[in-house]
Amino acid sequence: MKKILFCINSLTVGGAEKVLVQVVKMLSKNKEFEIEVLTMKETKNFLVDEIEKVANYDFILSNEELKKGFKIVNSLKKKYRIEKKIKEFDIVIDFLDGDFYRYLKNINKKKIVWLHSSYSSLLKRKRDIAKKIRGYDKIITICEEMKEELLEIEKDLDKSKVVNIYNPFDFNEILEKSNVEFLPEELEDSKRRYFVTVCRLKEDEKDVETLLKAYSKYKGKEYLYIIGDGPDKEKLEKLSEELCLTEKVKFLGMKKNPYNWVKNSEAFILSSKLEGFGLVLIEALTLNKKVISSSCKTGPKEILNNGEFGMLFEVGNEKELLKKIENVDKLDLNLEKLSKHLEKFEEEKIKLKVESLLKNE
Repeated sequence: MKKILFCINSLTVGGAEKVLVQVVKMLSKNKEFEIEVLTMKETKNFLVDEIEKVANYDFILSNEELKKGFKIVNSLKKKYRIEKKIKEFDIVIDFLDGDFYRYLKNINKKKIVWLHSSYSSLLKRKRDIAKKIRGYDKIITICEEMKEELLEIEKDLDKSKVVNIYNPFDFNEILEKSNVEFLPEELEDSKRRYFVTVCRLKEDEKDVETLLKAYSKYKGKEYLYIIGDGPDKEKLEKLSEELCLTEKVKFLGMKKNPYNWVKNSEAFILSSKLEGFGLVLIEALTLNKKVISSSCKTGPKEILNNGEFGMLFEVGNEKELLKKIENVDKLDLNLEKLSKHLEKFEEEKIKLKVESLLKNE
């Protein structure tokens, strides 16, 4: 039995964190693997609950230690505890863009890094990322566009180390959750005609500002529902007020199950400056929804097949987005072609690819 350790800074609700839960649940079905998830910070939420149903969960520093400990003392604790923990495992997977590199670089274990952002954006915000990725035995990208960009920029990188593995999707689970009834307090909102977006409200990556500005000029009767939370929620709520949108735009907060909201919508809209993959687009397409997305790096163009399965607009272009919103009802999806297109993201296919990678390491 191979012992696999997944490392991630925390399990606050975000795209990569949701993917990690799906990957762990997927691999737990294979009894050849013993899996544990390790976070730097103690996390208590429904994602941890999901992981603990199928795998082990541990953390390096408790919330109490983070509050009261001196920075240098906590740094030494991290190093000692991570190195001790890693000794128990055969393969270590640094799941989010090399965040654990400093603790793994001198460890004589098989190491895999999983990249979740376009490489050009990682170069801007992750110090020494070009050096770090060379310290792993394998580099996983989550879409072909990301892999191509990485190899184009890092021309001397060993191509055999880079593997593209799409995020896995349990389509049956998405469909089941989309049929869950709304809570009594949600019924009034659910009965309206509305567009919906689901994202973390963090504007250095997302671009809800452009969506709000475009929607403020929209003359239709549909509401706009924004599902998600994040550091820029207050700022975006204030912008909504300034644009006189408080009657038509609703910030619904974090939803453990957003799928019934997506299913019930007129269209799904994703406005981002950058994506790792754009998994919400796959989820919306699984529910046969009309989709509008910014053509940002990386993922949306690939997922929507350059506009065949949804509308694309230039990042930050509110006029173009407004036109797409005004014409989204004219979008006609070929459901047979769409179903075939989505097959490559199906969980079982991704499971075989990940298992093959782990068994050969």
